[in-house]
Amino acid sequence: MKLKSGFVIKNIGSDTVVIYAGGSTVDLRSAIVLNSVAELLFRELQSETDEERLVQVLLGSYDITEEKAKQDVASFVQGLKEKGLLQI
Repeated sequence: MKLKSGFVIKNIGSDTVVIYAGGSTVDLRSAIVLNSVAELLFRELQSETDEERLVQVLLGSYDITEEKAKQDVASFVQGLKEKGLLQI
């Protein structure tokens, strides 16, 4: 799985946001603000990956259990699927 094309990560002030820049205009009303964990996962999803790789990225970056990492990744991926942001 990976992100659909056209989505970019930008720093706006102190926030990191994802915006769709695949068209002729950018709609900032649909910007998604990312926390540090979401930013890490979102960046990983810019290339082809899977949920197990995302879990490993979290485990390598944060002091959390594998169970917690799996839950967080599953929740994050589900949210992206619901918003239609992933190519599966």
